[in-house]
Amino acid sequence: MRSARGGRLRNTLTRNVPVIGAKAVAQVVHRLLDRHDLRQDAIDWWVVHPGGTQVLNAVRRQVGLMPEKLRFSHKVFRRYGNMSSPSVMFVLDRILREAKPRPGDTGLLLSFGAGFTAFGSLVQFC
Repeated sequence: MRSARGGRLRNTLTRNVPVIGAKAVAQVVHRLLDRHDLRQDAIDWWVVHPGGTQVLNAVRRQVGLMPEKLRFSHKVFRRYGNMSSPSVMFVLDRILREAKPRPGDTGLLLSFGAGFTAFGSLVQFC
């Protein structure tokens, strides 16, 4: 991609991205769970945007998850890297194919957007 001046356009991020992203995700998680009167242990599948190893580790620590809860996000990151917001759909696909959630299982999809925003959606598998 080239800028208007003909040079390459570069996106430089601060080293605080993992912390900032993890805090935004934690807020989304707590709001969604509170709104639906759910506890965190009610979530069977964590479908988290693989924004990088450091981002996933920061999310895990901030939300208080065991490492295996993010194994599918790590698998997708190792295979494809961070593909921006659609990355979360690759994690969902991997969970559907490999783990085969049972009907009634609950999932929480979490993704990052522009300006360090975080988005979440509760799903129930059928």
